Amino acid sequence: IAEASGATLASSIANLTNTNVGVGMLAMPAALASAGWVGGLSLLAFAALASAFASSLLVDCVDHVGRPATLSCITSAAFGPLGRALVDVAV
Repeated sequence: IAEASGATLASSIANLTNTNVGVGMLAMPAALASAGWVGGLSLLAFAALASAFASSLLVDCVDHVGRPATLSCITSAAFGPLGRALVDVAV
């Protein structure tokens, strides 16, 4: 019986990229039509910066908890057992 292996870094990046690009392709025309060129592109730039910052915070949390880290491990370290339970229920 072969051992089951986890996702590779490349497959994880491909999956996240696929998800985000798909959502963006569906939502971007409506968002730009509603906000206009200047407002829409400004909001897009802000969202990109916020996403990059949140990703760097997540990397810092994973480095603190240790690898491999799950969302439950990270929330437990950050918020304690009650916070972990609330996030687990929400997710």
